[in-house]
Amino acid sequence: MGHLNVSIWFRIITSIDDIDNPPGYKPRYREFLKNQSYYKKVIEFEDPEIVKKIHLNFRISYLRDSVVSSIIDDPLTNQFNTVTQNNFNDNLFLDHILQQS
Repeated sequence: MGHLNVSIWFRIITSIDDIDNPPGYKPRYREFLKNQSYYKKVIEFEDPEIVKKIHLNFRISYLRDSVVSSIIDDPLTNQFNTVTQNNFNDNLFLDHILQQS
C-alpha cells in the first residue's frame, strides 16, 4: 500500500473535495485532515514501520468511513476492511509491546 503515502493521499482527498456536490454541500475532508486530525500516541512505538502502518490504517479507515461511504458497496467495504486487518494481523504490534514490557 505504498501508493497511499502522504502526498498521494492529499491529492486523492483534494480531487474528491473538488467533485461536483449537491447545492449547498461542500465537503471539507482536506481541511479536517490538515487542521483537526492528529496522531495521539498512547503507546510509544520506536519502529517506524509500526507508525507507518498505524497512519495507513487511519487513512484507509477515513477514506472508507467518511469520504466514500455514500458511494461504495459492501464488497468494496469488505476490501477496505481486509487491507486494514492484514496490516494488524501480523504480530508486529504485539511483539513490539511485549518487548517493551
